[in-house]
Amino acid sequence: MHDHTHNHSESTKNIGIALFLNLAFAIAEIFIGLWTNSLAVLSNSLHDFGDSFSLGLSLYFDKISKKNKSDVYTYGFKRFSIIPVIINSLILLSGSLYILYEAIVRIITPQTTRADGIILFALAGMTINLIAYIRLKKGRTLNERAASLHLLDDVMGLFSVLVVSVIMKYYNVPILDPILSVMITLFVLSKIFQNLKSAKLIFLQAIPVDINVRKLGDKLAQIDGVISIHDLHAWSLDGENHILTVHLVTKDELSIKQVTSIKCEAKKTIIDAGINHPTIEIETRNELCDLSDCLTIR
Repeated sequence: MHDHTHNHSESTKNIGIALFLNLAFAIAEIFIGLWTNSLAVLSNSLHDFGDSFSLGLSLYFDKISKKNKSDVYTYGFKRFSIIPVIINSLILLSGSLYILYEAIVRIITPQTTRADGIILFALAGMTINLIAYIRLKKGRTLNERAASLHLLDDVMGLFSVLVVSVIMKYYNVPILDPILSVMITLFVLSKIFQNLKSAKLIFLQAIPVDINVRKLGDKLAQIDGVISIHDLHAWSLDGENHILTVHLVTKDELSIKQVTSIKCEAKKTIIDAGINHPTIEIETRNELCDLSDCLTIR
């Protein structure tokens, strides 16, 4: 119990530090971008603000998602962790489109930038993000590992800014800055659409991408005593916690002990497939499943 509490406290601290470093640097990027007249730096600041906002929302909604289930939210609050993904993606989408427009304008009419200032900025940014990345990389929780990937992306983006700035220091090629800005923005847009697609699948209760329902159904149908299966449905609460319901049709002459054994084996098969909340209904061949049939009998 002590270790669990300690790990939770440490992960919150690590993410908090990463949030502070990322946000402070994103603010600095705005001033540096304006001073150096670099759209690449400004577009990278948008990326960092998005990461900071995402980290902040994740911390907030992570606390909500850990609340116990209630009479209203009988599955708990885990799906609340998807809300920051949608909010952050929509904000980043509008900002990225604006940066993309400005970059295209500058490709048509290039403007001079201060290469020396950008080089110092890139070196400082890589140092700060590497410190935060290394700290989070050592963490045990999924939140820490996910946040560390954001920071690694930032390091890679800043490295590309550094390379272009060094080139521009010795060669007058101002068009490289908006071209790099377009590349960074397109990279950010690809991540935005990936996140929105994942969030859409979860909210529309699509089958989790890491679950092969057809293969799982075949395994359930092969359990000794099971004749067939139907009404198999699987969905995810938050991308990690998956739910499945299924009806198993069994032989008529089975004892309660045999039915219990079938249910236990089915649960094990489902859980082994990566679904942690299975609901199984057992039926016999002659049992009516449809509610309308039951009403007709009545």
